[in-house]
Amino acid sequence: MVRISLEDRLAINALVDALVADGDRFDTAQAVELITKLPVSPRSSPFGFSARVSGEGTSQGYAAGIGNTSVTSDETKTFTAGSDRRWRIGGYAIEHKPGLIEISLLWEDTLEDRTGKACRLTYDPASRQPIAMLLARELSVSIGPLFVTYGRVFDAWKRPA
Repeated sequence: MVRISLEDRLAINALVDALVADGDRFDTAQAVELITKLPVSPRSSPFGFSARVSGEGTSQGYAAGIGNTSVTSDETKTFTAGSDRRWRIGGYAIEHKPGLIEISLLWEDTLEDRTGKACRLTYDPASRQPIAMLLARELSVSIGPLFVTYGRVFDAWKRPA
């Protein structure tokens, strides 16, 4: 897997911050720099694995002046492997495919309605010139206390300056 240097990570984070700032236009030069600096994401596997293990854990040791001690606690561990191959840079999860950079907040999965928490930068792969930025909108329905999300669409948001 390709590694991104700390210097490039900081630059990419600053570029993303600038591109997603308020307004209806974005700086073309910054978008081209992001497209250039951000490596194409490794191909994601169609299969993923996630497991959660719960149990009781005990730690034992010796404390000066007290003697032998032990602490018991309930523990839950989560293991995930497989499909998500997005870059984690700053507070963003970023996937780069030729012609498309998808940016989302790392914590968007914790929100009930994720509308406006992800966007796409589309560009021409041959010239690397940006075309537009699109903002995510959740498709959901609320029935009493039940909130069901059934998809996501991207609407026009910003144009190059």
